[in-house]
Amino acid sequence: MSVFAPESREKGESGFEARNLSKKIEQDVKRAIQQKKERFLDIVSCPIQSCGTPVRIEMRGDEAVLVCPNCGWRTTIRNAG
Repeated sequence: MSVFAPESREKGESGFEARNLSKKIEQDVKRAIQQKKERFLDIVSCPIQSCGTPVRIEMRGDEAVLVCPNCGWRTTIRNAG
């Protein structure tokens, strides 16, 4: 199969999307940062489909660090404004 085939690209894109948080969760975390909240009360699951463990969210001033204790997935969300 060619790497330019639509099926091949679609599979690669879904793999990329599976490792990123949904835009809604990212917006909710940014809103919590803007409101200077010390905790994020919603439960967020690891975006890696084979894991799905709830992630730990550390609010640090103008950023939030999300870490999965099971697989090690990690991301930082910063306040843009």
